[in-house]
Amino acid sequence: MDATYGHADYRVTAWQPQGKPAFVFLIAIGERRLLQPNVAEGKDFDEVMRNAAAFVERLLDADSV
Repeated sequence: MDATYGHADYRVTAWQPQGKPAFVFLIAIGERRLLQPNVAEGKDFDEVMRNAAAFVERLLDADSV
């Protein structure tokens, strides 16, 4: 998933092994790379992408303080 929050573009790479929950493998925000970040798993890609977007929003909001 490619998305933007505020003025930051980011990319989320997720994976879902057959029969298992989806999880975020990588989040890239500009030059910053977060390998296997602490993002809640999801029952499917939609859920894990919502979790990833919320994670990025919290991270970027905290960086702007």
